[in-house]
Amino acid sequence: MAGVPHRQHLRPALPQPAPQRPDQPARLGPRAQRAGPGAGAAAARTPPAQPGRVAALKLNGAYVTGTLELSGGAIAPYVELRNCRFEQEILLPESRFTTLRLVGCAIPRIEAARLHTEGDLHLPRCTVDRGIRLTDAQIGTDLLLNQLVVRKDRFSRSITAYGLSVAQDFQAELIES
Repeated sequence: MAGVPHRQHLRPALPQPAPQRPDQPARLGPRAQRAGPGAGAAAARTPPAQPGRVAALKLNGAYVTGTLELSGGAIAPYVELRNCRFEQEILLPESRFTTLRLVGCAIPRIEAARLHTEGDLHLPRCTVDRGIRLTDAQIGTDLLLNQLVVRKDRFSRSITAYGLSVAQDFQAELIES
């Protein structure tokens, strides 16, 4: 159909629940929607953008089961996950993104050694229980960690970022460890 943008839906539209803090117990009801291993595959094969638009993968309030494994992948569209809960860690070693935004998410661990973004990496208001690894990561523009709550990993480090390169701005206001 001409003029109608192609969309991939991972779940049906539901009324938006009241916002909840990612560090609080999940309130998942019987109609809770879960994104499984297909969420990573959807990120890797989004359709091209329509003229005058930007291709994007956006999820809000999803419960992602299993490990989100995008190691070594090239994710072309803008990716934004808001208020999502992850059952297991996010694996991004040696992956490439344009921009990756995780806003207000509850994440067990982020493993992102040698991650490369052309644009931003944002993790504001997220809670990460077992640390973040950004060793040798290259951030094309901004790294935003405002209001991030990150706990220690098994080596008693909250954030490991040896060799991290940020091309423009780095913000980490009100970060808790």
